[in-house]
Amino acid sequence: MLNHLEKILQGGYLTKEIKKEVLNFLKKIDKVFVFLFPWQKINKNNLNLIKKREILRKSKKFSQADKIREILVSKNIFLADLKEKTLIINLN
Repeated sequence: MLNHLEKILQGGYLTKEIKKEVLNFLKKIDKVFVFLFPWQKINKNNLNLIKKREILRKSKKFSQADKIREILVSKNIFLADLKEKTLIINLN
């Protein structure tokens, strides 16, 4: 869905004003669903932990990556590892 939306917003189909309205609407929805813009709600320290965990996973250091996951869960940040990326769910 987000890839589709990004193509529409960047494809020249909408005016700047409508793009702004769409983005504002999505941000309002995101206050309830908390999945469209998760990085905007996570502080810098936690983002760094998420990045470090990704590096550890790519290096196949899964036990260290799991320790970081536990730290994030204690902060109400949940990660779902998908095939191509990690989904971040911030319940703060």
